[in-house]
Amino acid sequence: MKGFSEIHIEPAEVTVTARLKRDNALALDMGIFGGIPVEVFGVEHYYDTYYRPGGSLEAMREAIRASGEREIGFAFSFPFDKPAEEYYDFCKLLRRKGFYY
Repeated sequence: MKGFSEIHIEPAEVTVTARLKRDNALALDMGIFGGIPVEVFGVEHYYDTYYRPGGSLEAMREAIRASGEREIGFAFSFPFDKPAEEYYDFCKLLRRKGFYY
């Protein structure tokens, strides 16, 4: 969705990527995503990964606080066979929560 997220389509999965301002990322309730696998990373230093599935949310927040990043990236992974409408609905959720691209 232009301006709100980027969607990557690969043979095994679809990834929806978006950004949040640092303070919004620190305050984000990750439970709103209903268990959708997500990787959280620095935007300027995108090799700095703050969270992967199974990681600690508190450790993620500590890493974000310790970073100099102004924006935090989120990459959500979906199975390839989901209906397109589900991706669209998810992108609308991201938009309502302040995500952008």
